[in-house]
Amino acid sequence: GETVSDAMEPFHFQMQRGDVVVLYSDGLNEAVNLGGDEYGNERLADAVRKASNNGSTAIQIREAILGDVATFVADAEPHDDMTLVVVRRR
Repeated sequence: GETVSDAMEPFHFQMQRGDVVVLYSDGLNEAVNLGGDEYGNERLADAVRKASNNGSTAIQIREAILGDVATFVADAEPHDDMTLVVVRRR
């Protein structure tokens, strides 16, 4: 079978001061509300932009994103786990 190392290729980049990198599992962008709507990549990108515009720390950005997802799904039962990693260069 395929291993993680077989499926991934190295990706190199330089982060500039203030840059933000967000890594997440599909449980985050595929979170569903009571109406059956997915949170989606657009909402996620909007949440990242909104949270990172004011010089917030990585922790503050992470909490803002998770809060936005929680508000969106409200009382809907989760169907998958969520993983979210936020890195911000100072």
